[in-house]
Amino acid sequence: SGVGNFGGANTTTFALDPQDHLAIYAGTRENGMLYSFDGAEAWHKVEDKDLASGFVAAIAIDPRDKCTIFAAAGNRILKSTDCNRTFEPIYNEGAPATYISALTAHPVSSLILFAGTSKGAIMKSIDGGNTWSIQANLRGRIIDLIVDVHAPSTVYASIEGRGVWKSTDEGRSFKSLE
Repeated sequence: SGVGNFGGANTTTFALDPQDHLAIYAGTRENGMLYSFDGAEAWHKVEDKDLASGFVAAIAIDPRDKCTIFAAAGNRILKSTDCNRTFEPIYNEGAPATYISALTAHPVSSLILFAGTSKGAIMKSIDGGNTWSIQANLRGRIIDLIVDVHAPSTVYASIEGRGVWKSTDEGRSFKSLE
């Protein structure tokens, strides 16, 4: 069953499937995750209990496998390998009052993911989200992360109140672009 449109939803993020231009995912502040498989003509709620409601800050889609989707919900990262039908938690942030605020998939390697937290940590997984390591702490809420498609060792981070920062060593160190 669809939700039609979601004009009243407080949308926090969008993600386009890199393999299917008609597949769009949206995260919201209170209404969980929504998706459209027809170019935004109709929207549907994700039925998984962990994403059917609540705050979804970021969504990433595996560039090589469109059925693998990652979502940042509160202090957790969840992963679906069955095209959005079910999600399993793959990371739980244990720091008090810290949530996952950004998430991106590497454009070349399906195993590499980056995540950012509301406290400024940049984390990286090199095994599809099974394990995570902190790469940097940029002291401020990470708003967004992107990996340059043409130079995959370059990662950009947008930090609340601190501008855009750039890494050219796969996220190990960052420099401000001010």
